[in-house]
Amino acid sequence: MALHAKAKRAWTSVGFDPRRARNRGGRGLLTTEEWARSPGGVFPMHSLPGGGTRMIAEIAFKA
Repeated sequence: MALHAKAKRAWTSVGFDPRRARNRGGRGLLTTEEWARSPGGVFPMHSLPGGGTRMIAEIAFKA
């Protein structure tokens, strides 16, 4: 039996370029991606300059 957890967060904001953010040396996006993916989860993140940001972390747990 697998249990699923899903967290979704969306911002109506200026947005940002995820590739540039990763290349600036910060660890926030990388750490969150690793946290979600380590147990086999997914972390689709969409953001565009001027287009807002949407992040979803979905993780399956075995019971």
